[in-house]
Amino acid sequence: MSADDVRALLNVDRPAGWVQYQDGSWARIASDGWAGPPITTANLLGLIATVVDPEPLSVEVEY
Repeated sequence: MSADDVRALLNVDRPAGWVQYQDGSWARIASDGWAGPPITTANLLGLIATVVDPEPLSVEVEY
């Protein structure tokens, strides 16, 4: 699922609820009871933040 797909899901009418699957993904539950496509944590983080690796690949020290 792309970030645009996630934005579209979050911009629709407020969901009646949410369901979390065993793999950690979430899906909105519509008022008719049907679950939408799953959204992963990575999809959501891609929308709201830039993930930065705190550990550098290498460090050069000059004496």
